[in-house]
Amino acid sequence: MGSRVVESTTMARNRPSKRLDASRASPLNRRKLQHLEACLDETVDLQRDSFAPFKLRYQALPEVSLDEVSTEGEFAGNKIAAPLIISSMTGGVGKEFCDINRNLARGAEALNIPLGLGSMKVMLSHEDAQVSFQVRNVAPSVKIIANLGLVSFNYGMSYEDMEWIIETVHPDVFGLHLNALQESIQEGGDTNFAGLLHCLEKIIHRCPLPIYVKECGGGIAPQLVYRLANMGVDYVDISGSDGTSWSAVEGRFSRDPSLGELLKDFGLPTAWILENLRLEKAGKVKIIASGGIRNGIQGVKALALGAHYVSVARPFLLAALDSAEAVVEAGRRIIREMHTAMFLVGVSRVEQLNRSLLIHTP
Repeated sequence: MGSRVVESTTMARNRPSKRLDASRASPLNRRKLQHLEACLDETVDLQRDSFAPFKLRYQALPEVSLDEVSTEGEFAGNKIAAPLIISSMTGGVGKEFCDINRNLARGAEALNIPLGLGSMKVMLSHEDAQVSFQVRNVAPSVKIIANLGLVSFNYGMSYEDMEWIIETVHPDVFGLHLNALQESIQEGGDTNFAGLLHCLEKIIHRCPLPIYVKECGGGIAPQLVYRLANMGVDYVDISGSDGTSWSAVEGRFSRDPSLGELLKDFGLPTAWILENLRLEKAGKVKIIASGGIRNGIQGVKALALGAHYVSVARPFLLAALDSAEAVVEAGRRIIREMHTAMFLVGVSRVEQLNRSLLIHTP
């Protein structure tokens, strides 16, 4: 992509005085606690596997040694152990947020895979929330992905805020999430999504970090992937509708839960997006498959359909509630499953995975 304008700033030293005293009872932080609790309930997880119609083409004689198979790859200039990303999940004021993110960070460091952090909007109004996102000291080597909602730029967020987050958290990649479905169900949600493509274009040209655009379980259609690629976005996380339903999550806290329940299944299935994505039209953008991916077999299918990486949330969240060791165990399980599946289709490198290795069954 083209060069970006990098502007020097003293924002970290001259932070505007709009931050409030931290309060776990504030609406924003309370909602984060509610989200965390709701996501642990299986009833908000669609548990749909849109990859089920695709079968990996088993090779009885793979002509490769299992020991020769490597899942290694690259992300944002770093060598990584596997094309696996710990998805952005949470953060806020309170020990539970700090413990979860530190367990995820320690796990990512041990696994040598990238780490996404939850939405950082809470940092702008709660000084005490900063510590839950400051994990660089326990994950010095891995690439960290920051996270803000793009729609927030229509509600007072500025590039100045974004720059301050970079100075505070020291991420390597900046993520901007899209969540129109979630906001439309949320009580008092931010629903003015007008003009955000133009806003994103300005951010791309100002930000010194690679830009990562992701959905939140509703899916990004191929046509928008192409448009984002043409604008210069570096990574697009399609985040399909197979996993946690944020419509269902927000419906729980709505005065009328019926709309959230009705739209619980709204969105684009993860495998459908990949199947209909034409990589030659996506240019240099890197595609991340997420949304309901729970194991390495689904991950290899996603990579064969054209994804460059897979991103996983719920299995890592459940593990992080326990310990960093549990995060490592969950990651190693997924990587081992990917490693074994690659061997069984007769490929030794991730870049050899392609659609010819899949059988589409009714």
